[in-house]
Amino acid sequence: MEYMALPMILRQVRLSQGLTQRSVAKHLGIDSNKLCAKEMGRESMNLRHIEMYAQFLGYELTLCVKR
Repeated sequence: MEYMALPMILRQVRLSQGLTQRSVAKHLGIDSNKLCAKEMGRESMNLRHIEMYAQFLGYELTLCVKR
């Protein structure tokens, strides 16, 4: 399986659900241009925004830290 950054995966899910960047950005409390930069990997996305984004799309984010 090819590696894909989590924000890019969320973007693909957003597009498959027919949602706009504007609607997600509004939910996250950020500008849609900022969301675009984050989805494309030009800016980092903090874990809280990733979690909120996933929940907005109907998913639960689970983090597993292993040693």
